[in-house]
Amino acid sequence: MSNSNAEKITITCSGGCGRTVTLRKSKVQQADYYLCQSKISGQQCEANLPPLMPGKMRRVELNAAASFWGYTDIVPDAQMAASMLHAREILAAGLTKLAIEKAGRSS
Repeated sequence: MSNSNAEKITITCSGGCGRTVTLRKSKVQQADYYLCQSKISGQQCEANLPPLMPGKMRRVELNAAASFWGYTDIVPDAQMAASMLHAREILAAGLTKLAIEKAGRSS
């Protein structure tokens, strides 16, 4: 008979709130940081994540450890960097269009 406690690990929220979750190691997806996403302190925990280093991006995995989200800082490959640039261009164009429409309505 195996000892089920030996297979379990405890993940602590990286945001500093002190929340933890204990579960089987096989149920945890590897990440650099884990955040609790609680309604009470989730936003503050996210604000406490360290800033991204230049040239990196942050991948987010929902429910990486039960309800905790996993955050991993990675260096994007060329295709990923191009996709991010394209997405930023689309966002900028959309925001510009909204600003122009809003200015047209208020005049």
